[in-house]
Amino acid sequence: MAPEDVMHLKFVFPDIEEQRRVVSFLDIELSAIDKTIKMRTRSLDLLRERRDAALEQCVTDSRGELVDPLVGRVGADWKTMSLRYAIRRIDVGVVVNPSTYFVDEGVPFIHGFNVRSGFIDRAGMKFLSEQSNFELRRSQVSFGDVLVVRVGAPGRAAVVTDDLDGANCASVLVLRRSSAVVPEYLAAVMNGSPGRGQVRFSQYGAAQEVISAAQVASFRISLPCESEQIDRVDRLKAENAMIETATSLIEEQIELLGERRQGLITAAMTGQIDVATARGVDV
Repeated sequence: MAPEDVMHLKFVFPDIEEQRRVVSFLDIELSAIDKTIKMRTRSLDLLRERRDAALEQCVTDSRGELVDPLVGRVGADWKTMSLRYAIRRIDVGVVVNPSTYFVDEGVPFIHGFNVRSGFIDRAGMKFLSEQSNFELRRSQVSFGDVLVVRVGAPGRAAVVTDDLDGANCASVLVLRRSSAVVPEYLAAVMNGSPGRGQVRFSQYGAAQEVISAAQVASFRISLPCESEQIDRVDRLKAENAMIETATSLIEEQIELLGERRQGLITAAMTGQIDVATARGVDV
């Protein structure tokens, strides 16, 4: 439609008193919905804070007798060491032109954007051929390896699940699984304050923040015994599951409130609601 055509559009308006009633009705009802949306959004913020607190409880000991400047408060019996001694080795995913290996279907090719805090997101997953995967076998990943984002959001970590065993990766660090640390606990350490703090000290680059394998290998970590690592990870998983359920319900409520808001506007403006007799909406 050309701008000049707008001048020829025809509209039907109710009388001025009816317009005022519609505006007054919408002011009251939309204000109530907006207030509820704001409250629900605040609940999401609190759930995110609760998730962060659960992560900290997993990788630190609030009653611990020792306070390490890099890893925080830890138990007296926890073992503190450089990360290199807790894993078999660190490898780096494909760095040079990973896009040249892309195919429509094949072996999952995990990139940094797939590695979220605590899980691997398959959205937008790339693939490479079986032949390329064999040729790039040094960057193949195995169940229980921990992947760490190297560029962009350095330090974010997730464990390779059994369904991704044998996949490949690009431009992420691969912390090879060992018997010294439970993989999920190591990922929690990287995502928690012990890892994030050391990433901030180590990252470099003006255009994009980057960490190197050598830097991560020198990170200081403190580990409780294996059984306690497992117990702490189990508690973290249970807490995150409850938080995820609550988050999904609240996000659904916010979406429905938004739809109801738009529906009220449409109904009031098209005469589907008699605003003179309409009752307040329940939110």
